[in-house]
Amino acid sequence: MRRFFDISFTILLSPIILLICIISSILIKFESPGPVFFCSQRVGKNGDIFTIYKLRTMKINTPLLPTSDSSVSNYVTRTGRLLRSFSIDELPQFLNILNGNMTLIGPRPCLKSQDRLIKKRKDFGIFKMKPGLTGLAQVKGRDSLSTKNKIRYENFYLLNQSLKLDLYIFVMSFIKVFKTKDINH
Repeated sequence: MRRFFDISFTILLSPIILLICIISSILIKFESPGPVFFCSQRVGKNGDIFTIYKLRTMKINTPLLPTSDSSVSNYVTRTGRLLRSFSIDELPQFLNILNGNMTLIGPRPCLKSQDRLIKKRKDFGIFKMKPGLTGLAQVKGRDSLSTKNKIRYENFYLLNQSLKLDLYIFVMSFIKVFKTKDINH
């Protein structure tokens, strides 16, 4: 059922997503040389590595840093700040959803270098789930959460998955995006 919802929702929204991505791509190319898309290796379900797609929000040759790293803001472009504030840079991840690497609701995929988060996710069985475009940790604090609190929310989601909880996360995600709350960069 989840897969059916993921695909149906993605197909339904694809014209809007495509239009926003085209406009964003023009802005990215106008401001900064280099590719429009940013591809990164992430840790997914069962600890498998997959490529995540995003709109590029940083300068070329930026080191791969988690959004919680305070030095990230030194590399973000002006267009990138706008795209990040409304999570527009995440829209290409609907391709990941169609590919089956991700789902709409689940823990956000982490970088291969986030050793502490990966260890904790292994300890709590979080990798049993597909990573999501949004999740409980995102609606409870996004970038402002500590690893401990992120794991606490992800574990709660793992143990209490339901349509009701997914709908709550879905609605709260839109509210958080439009309020641009808890974004560090």
